[in-house]
Amino acid sequence: MRGKLSAPLSGPDLALIVGAYFADLWHEHRKALLRLWGFTEKDPKGAHPSSSLHKKLAELPAAELARCLLDCALVGELRSSPWNDSRPERLLAFAARHKINAEAIRRQSSVDFEDKAKAEKARKRRA
Repeated sequence: MRGKLSAPLSGPDLALIVGAYFADLWHEHRKALLRLWGFTEKDPKGAHPSSSLHKKLAELPAAELARCLLDCALVGELRSSPWNDSRPERLLAFAARHKINAEAIRRQSSVDFEDKAKAEKARKRRA
């Protein structure tokens, strides 16, 4: 069966891979991807979230499926935690290959976070 595979992968093959990768992700990472892609976590009819996801993946063009697969691969490196001080090596390598200034994004995110915290503090003082 693997011998029949051609490159580049077809949309249905990419959808299969994204769905399988997604299913193996940690719950919080799945929630982040569902939000990022605008997919709802629960189907209104009570179906399992993965059935809704697979339907939506089947509708995406191959280029979007490739982006979704990349998101699945990198979602675990988006947040740091106090018990893990490792660097997001895959994310940084991807940024470097695509000439994305990760340090500038980190600095801007820090400024945005500080501004948001100051605004929240000011709002609480006024209330």
